Amino acid sequence: HARQPTLSRGILANSYIEESAESWRTTSAVYDKEHFQCTVEQRGGREEEAMAESQLVHPPLFTYISMLALLTLVPPFVILMWYTNVHADGSVLQTFNYLKENGLQGLIDIWPRPTAIAGKIIICYALFEATLQLLLPGKRVEGPISPTGHRPVYKANGMAAYTVTLITYLCLWWFGIFNPTIVYDHLGEILSTLNFGSLIFCLFLYIKGHVAPSSTDHGSSGNIIVDYYWGMELYPRIGKHFDIKVFTNCRFGMISWGLLPITYCIKQYEEYGSLSDSMLIHTIITLVYVTKFFWWEAGYWNTMDIAHDRAGFYICWGCLVFLPCMYTSPGMYLVKHPVNLGPQLAISILVAGILCVYINYDCDRQRQEFRRTNGKALVWGKAPSKIVASYTTTTGETKTSLLLTSGWWGLSRHFHYVPEILASFFWSVPALFNHFIPYFYVIYLTGLLLDRAKRDDERCKSKYGKYWKKYCEKGYKSVLNSKSAEEVLANFAKWEPRHGKFRYRHPWAQYLDIGGIARDCAYRIHALNVYLNYETQIEQEIRTKIQEPCMKVCTECGHVLKELALAMKTMTYPLTIIVHIDNAKIAAENLKSLLHTNSSWEGIIFSDIIPMATVASLLIETVYYTIKMVESFDQLAALARFKKTNRFAPVRIRTNSWKTKRVMPDQPSTESVHHDVAAE
Repeated sequence: HARQPTLSRGILANSYIEESAESWRTTSAVYDKEHFQCTVEQRGGREEEAMAESQLVHPPLFTYISMLALLTLVPPFVILMWYTNVHADGSVLQTFNYLKENGLQGLIDIWPRPTAIAGKIIICYALFEATLQLLLPGKRVEGPISPTGHRPVYKANGMAAYTVTLITYLCLWWFGIFNPTIVYDHLGEILSTLNFGSLIFCLFLYIKGHVAPSSTDHGSSGNIIVDYYWGMELYPRIGKHFDIKVFTNCRFGMISWGLLPITYCIKQYEEYGSLSDSMLIHTIITLVYVTKFFWWEAGYWNTMDIAHDRAGFYICWGCLVFLPCMYTSPGMYLVKHPVNLGPQLAISILVAGILCVYINYDCDRQRQEFRRTNGKALVWGKAPSKIVASYTTTTGETKTSLLLTSGWWGLSRHFHYVPEILASFFWSVPALFNHFIPYFYVIYLTGLLLDRAKRDDERCKSKYGKYWKKYCEKGYKSVLNSKSAEEVLANFAKWEPRHGKFRYRHPWAQYLDIGGIARDCAYRIHALNVYLNYETQIEQEIRTKIQEPCMKVCTECGHVLKELALAMKTMTYPLTIIVHIDNAKIAAENLKSLLHTNSSWEGIIFSDIIPMATVASLLIETVYYTIKMVESFDQLAALARFKKTNRFAPVRIRTNSWKTKRVMPDQPSTESVHHDVAAE
């Protein structure tokens, strides 16, 4: 929410409620029916070995189906993307109607046939980049240690290869030796040839992984589809020095990302006699991003693409075929759809795009410098906050890693993905909004990075165990300590121009109030979580006495927080929150009565009761703050005019015996009726 001055959707308070709900999902698990203690699930034994990068887990049926779907559907999708941009006026609807009328035969008809000129362009480009990769000088750089203890060594000459390629390409055009528009004119045949050639190349990698692996970081899942899709080797090489993943990902794929926008610029200039400012802005931001990549290439070798994902269809076909087509699609669209933005809008987009690229670079540079200096580099002018995490490789060797928890990396675990997504938006938005196709890459990248963040979290959780849990808690604690930042944001938002139905009457103060109460609640949850992780645990006899009400309090408060989070997101009244509030109150009263019943504690040493009393006290306080949060939310809902959507929601019936039941509104009752918030 720090990126948005407008808080009218309730993001400010919702962030705390979601954090608290997530913590409750963890805390409620501690009240196990037999143990009544906090247990942190760690991957161990055979499961840990299966999660190691050197051994692939045999996936379930739906994973096979999804892999087969990608293997069969994505290659033709690349052709459809090219066809839509070049021959269908950039209209997805036009392409869809064509396929609807002609079916599979229509796809066959528009699929370009591989040609000799396409093959010559691909081979010349590939040989040129391979030669530069082998011959250009570069600094010796070591990659991360693999799960088997292997450390790859690279030659960092990517920036030199990128610069030489761009200069050579432009010189060939300037002196009339080669016209880059040929690439655009034969782009369909090039993509078609790359499609078939890359599939054969991935088959070569599959066979090589079985017959002649380059290092100890290889293995098979026992399934051909999985091995072909994910790959067999982590660091495949031809000979001693030619790294295949560096070639496919960096030299062939990323350099083509810099060359193709230049090609599109030249083609548009030849077509119209001028270059539109939209194409110019797109090309500049893209080239800045690609240049940033090669400037930071040594850091890329520590990312998931190189250090975790094996060389198979997913990585290699993606970089050889998918990247040159999909990543450059906004420029491909702009060739035939020039847009004049005007100086003011063009400069604004350019500055915003370059700023996002810089922030993305600075995030990666910050972490890389932190690791290079073994945690001694200053971060934003201060000594860095860090966690020293140890882990065990598959060979049984214990290693340590430093996890940075300050600077950009103190904001969130994957903050660097945010400016990357925004940068892709800014080099796509010059196309404006006449068609959807220029924004496909932005949507694709968002999904890709969300999936990558999830996979990275799972991998780090398996690798670092308790240290990763501690690392994740750093982000939770930063939320607890952000009161002043929220107040600044709310005060800044008050000065926004009037807009929406509230004009100048946005309920900023109420958002802050909910955030403050949620923070107080979260403090109790955090204290409870820390307390239950101590080595000293409550005795079994005491646990059984208070087990049931404690479990009930955790469950009901967790439901309340999750419903509040959803209600804040959707600006609607929660449906059944009053049910859970009543149940939490009853559980808290039962817990109090157990503490006040002296006969229940006869024969138990007083010092043994103290831990139990601490847990119970924290739970009762949490119920209190949860109720306060609901009351504050009710005031916000009235001020912000939240929607009352549960027209047919059940109402509450309370009996004198504290037992509750639910009836529908049309059911008559002579008892005291307590409507929920939405019904009222």
